[in-house]
Amino acid sequence: MIIQHILSFSSKVIHFQRFGEALNYVQALLDSKKFY
Repeated sequence: MIIQHILSFSSKVIHFQRFGEALNYVQALLDSKKFY
């Protein structure tokens, strides 16, 4: 039962990291086009 909690938590962390990378990618695109 503890292992399941750890797996679900780690999957959420990985998903959050990918979401952050996507945000950084969009931010870089907006900065390159000077579109705010």
